[in-house]
Amino acid sequence: MRRVLLLSVLLFLSRIAANAGIVYDNGAPDTTTPCSPGCPELTTATGQGIFTLLSNTTLTSARFWTFQSDNVYNGGTFRWQIAPDNGGLTGPLIASGTFAFTASAPQVPVGPVSVFGLTLTEYQNDFTIPSVVINPSPSPQDYFLNITDISGGVDHFGIFWATSGQSTLAFQLSGTGNASPTTPEPASVLLWASGAAACLATRYVRRAPRT
Repeated sequence: MRRVLLLSVLLFLSRIAANAGIVYDNGAPDTTTPCSPGCPELTTATGQGIFTLLSNTTLTSARFWTFQSDNVYNGGTFRWQIAPDNGGLTGPLIASGTFAFTASAPQVPVGPVSVFGLTLTEYQNDFTIPSVVINPSPSPQDYFLNITDISGGVDHFGIFWATSGQSTLAFQLSGTGNASPTTPEPASVLLWASGAAACLATRYVRRAPRT
C-alpha cells in the first residue's frame, strides 16, 4: 500500500514539473463539438486572445491552434503582438515579432475536424517569444495576444483561427511567474510533493522487518 502511495505522489510530482512552464492557459479548441465552443474565426486576418497576469512574468513561448485546408493553405509568415487591454481597446505595444512555420516554429497535426461541413486538419503551432518581461500594474492586468497572417490576407487562404469559446483565440503562454494568490505555485506544490514522498519512504524503511 505504501508503495502505491509513494508511486502516486511521484507521478503527481512529475506531472506538476511537466506543466510548470505554462503561465497562462486559455484552453485548446473543443474538437468533439468544434462550434460549441471552438468555432474557428473565418472572417478576420488576426487571431486575438486575451490573457491575465497577476505578478511579474517572463514570457518565452506561445502555442496556438489552427484549422487548415491542406489542399489550399501553403504556409505563410505571421506577426505576433502583445499589448495591454485598455478598456477593450489595444493599448501601447509591449512586444512583437514574426515567425514562419519551420523547424523552429513547428506545425504539429492533431487530427481531422469538420466545421460547417468543411473537412479541415487541426494543427498545434508553437513559436518563441524572446524573454518578454511584463510587470502588471495594477494587478491583475489584462493583455491582448494578436497573431496576424501577414502573407495570407483576410481569408487566410485556407487557415482559420481555432478559438476557445466567445471567438477568443485558443492559446497557451509559457515562461515564469504569474503566480495566482488562490492557486499553489508550482514550486510550492513541488516542495509539498517531495516532502510527502520522503515521509512515505521513511515510514516504509522504519517499519520494514528486521533480519
